[in-house]
Amino acid sequence: MATTTYQTKASYRPDTPDTLARVATHLGQLIEGAREGQEIEALYFELSRLSGAELARRGLQRPCSLAELMSQPAGRSPTDRK
Repeated sequence: MATTTYQTKASYRPDTPDTLARVATHLGQLIEGAREGQEIEALYFELSRLSGAELARRGLQRPCSLAELMSQPAGRSPTDRK
């Protein structure tokens, strides 16, 4: 088994009183990020089911159809035509 170590500028001592507070803060941020990701996923799913006319009523547009998107080479968007 290999052991990897690295040095940081911040000192980390598990016996300090604020360690638990830092861990709780990071966990809270992680959970909030996961919730935000779920909200984005739900909104994306909702918008993906709307027609072009329904999107236009919301002031949005779909730049291309799925078929157009899938026919493009990897890494290029149909709107990148030159």
